[in-house]
Amino acid sequence: MEAVAGGRLSLPCDITSPISDDEVYLVLWYKDEVATPIYSLDARRGPLGQARHATNEQLAGRAYFSSVPQPAVLEIDRVSLEDEGLYRCRVDFRKARTQHSALIVSVAVPPGVPIIKDYNGKMLSGVIGPFSEGDSLHLICEAEGGKPTPSLVWWRSRRVVDDSYEVLEQGITRNELFIEKLQRRDLMATLTCQTTNNKISPPLEASVTLDIHFRPLSVSVKGKRKRLSAMKTVQFECEAKGSRPPAVISWRKGSYKLKNAVTRVSAQGNVTTSTLTFTPTSDDNGKFLYCQADNPAIPGSAIEDGWKLDVHCR
Repeated sequence: MEAVAGGRLSLPCDITSPISDDEVYLVLWYKDEVATPIYSLDARRGPLGQARHATNEQLAGRAYFSSVPQPAVLEIDRVSLEDEGLYRCRVDFRKARTQHSALIVSVAVPPGVPIIKDYNGKMLSGVIGPFSEGDSLHLICEAEGGKPTPSLVWWRSRRVVDDSYEVLEQGITRNELFIEKLQRRDLMATLTCQTTNNKISPPLEASVTLDIHFRPLSVSVKGKRKRLSAMKTVQFECEAKGSRPPAVISWRKGSYKLKNAVTRVSAQGNVTTSTLTFTPTSDDNGKFLYCQADNPAIPGSAIEDGWKLDVHCR
């Protein structure tokens, strides 16, 4: 049988006689090779319900034998490593032969709650980042102690992503998770480090959730190929998609920045639209007009759409 330190252990012992009108006289529990019982139930002077219970010093105040369940059980509370070993139950009857049963008990000591750190040793929890699309990610998970040695596994949703843990000399179990390139699908992904070393107590875990910045995916200007008339005001609409946080849009004519634009962002935050009000002159003919989308949080993420102006005089 397996038990967990600090928990409860139920040791079964069949006290049913093979003879129908028989009675239990004595139940004795022994541990390992010690000849003195660690627990006794004596019903030789009365009915089983009024039997005398006695324990040794090790079990005092935390053990009780109950004859109500079938089979009967010796309940031991506040289990510790010292409770590991071989347990033998002896049952004496008024008529039937003495019965013996035995079982081996192992006690597991759960590890400590896992701790997630970055490569510099900073403890992490909750939402971490923001990272940039394409960044690498290096997370370290550690759990201290535990007997037997615990497993330490990284999960994403219900999928194992890394189960290659190692045990250090200091009694610490470690699992390092490395993701070479963060992608859009990793946004708000929850990575859980889980440890366990027994089948009784629930696994212990720690989690982090990834916040990620995205580059603009596209930028385009509507109606950019139309012919323009000098001194006739027109509007151009530039749309940038896919940036997180929303892209910043800027306009320029050649190297000259234009400021007469109005920007709005979609409710979802992933589409930015800028409307430029522009009055061309005859000197603008043949010059280039550009719309640029940029995520300032990601250096080098700017993309642009530009074209040569076709301006006609009246």
